[in-house]
Amino acid sequence: MSGEIFSGIFGGLIAPVVSKWLGKFKLWKVFVASLVMIYLILYIIGVYFVGFKNSFFEMQQYFQLKVMLVASLVAACATLVAFLAHREIPKDGGK
Repeated sequence: MSGEIFSGIFGGLIAPVVSKWLGKFKLWKVFVASLVMIYLILYIIGVYFVGFKNSFFEMQQYFQLKVMLVASLVAACATLVAFLAHREIPKDGGK
């Protein structure tokens, strides 16, 4: 039950703000920034679990084809949100 509540809060309140903010940037920048953020988060999680030195060597497993496709798919979803928000922003400032 709580999952639906959080989903509704995120979808109804936070998502429009994030999508309008992402709509201000060029689409390729949103894609690249999303991809970099995904790998940065994976690295930070690795630092937490295996330490700073070992995390660099553990990152090699995240550069396999399947993982890269999943990360690219998530980044493409963020780019789609930015594209849809970009189309809603009027060019004349809303007048």
